[in-house]
Amino acid sequence: MILTDTEFEKLMEVKKIFVNKKIELTHKNCYKNYNIISQDKKNKFILDVDRRCRIELKKNKVTK
Repeated sequence: MILTDTEFEKLMEVKKIFVNKKIELTHKNCYKNYNIISQDKKNKFILDVDRRCRIELKKNKVTK
């Protein structure tokens, strides 16, 4: 999914909470995923932390 600048800015303004409270950065040349949910619980995100010089945030709608 490709976002416009406006969509990206709106996503960055959303208050987010880590699902797992224990956060540890990965070792060099490794990556790790973290589940994140919006404060209003309407959106969930996956934060990919890649120690290969890449950070990626993905957004999904919460389904009930």
